[in-house]
Amino acid sequence: MNGSHQNIRANGIGDPMVLLYYQAINNSVNNEDKVKHALLLGGGLKLPLGRFDAEDQGEIINRNFQMGSGSLDYLLSANYTIRRNAIGLNSETSYKINSRNKDEYRFGNQFNFSSYFFYWQEFKAVTILPYVGIYFEQANRHQNHSAEEINTGGHATFATFGAQAFKGNMTINCLYQVPLAQQFNSDVLSQIEAGNRFSVSVMWNIQKKKDKVFASVN
Repeated sequence: MNGSHQNIRANGIGDPMVLLYYQAINNSVNNEDKVKHALLLGGGLKLPLGRFDAEDQGEIINRNFQMGSGSLDYLLSANYTIRRNAIGLNSETSYKINSRNKDEYRFGNQFNFSSYFFYWQEFKAVTILPYVGIYFEQANRHQNHSAEEINTGGHATFATFGAQAFKGNMTINCLYQVPLAQQFNSDVLSQIEAGNRFSVSVMWNIQKKKDKVFASVN
């Protein structure tokens, strides 16, 4: 973080999230159906394990730059995929309800939505899904005790390009996001802008038999 008064580099373990999904619909095992679709409903927790009170020169570092939030938070999620032949659409939404940490600081609740078109390509050893779509995120303002914090909260929409690779129970996902529109809450002295994003993730499915569906990429 490079600012007018602080130049800080931080690294460490963040807050882990634990999510459990219930497979409400999945007809992909029935080869007679031309249209395949699956619905996953999930919920979970974000655990307060990352450091959230790091300081620089006796002052606490910006809360958004901390490794963790110090709070136990609650997650709700839904993921729907529909596919005909090799072309499909995946839509996912999630909502995170944040609680207060021991310093009486509360991050604003967060809402995310994504929708991606993908192309299903099966090879002998691996299945590849290139995809393109949009991703939207919105967050409420933070609260410090009972006061709302300036320069927190807002919303942004991103164009997303990526690919997933399935092999056995393992999924590798790579994505690149470019902001299309954004409006973050800021005062007259500050300007907050999201830049391009790139991420790589590895997921492991614990089912004995894996029915491949579009995996979560948020």
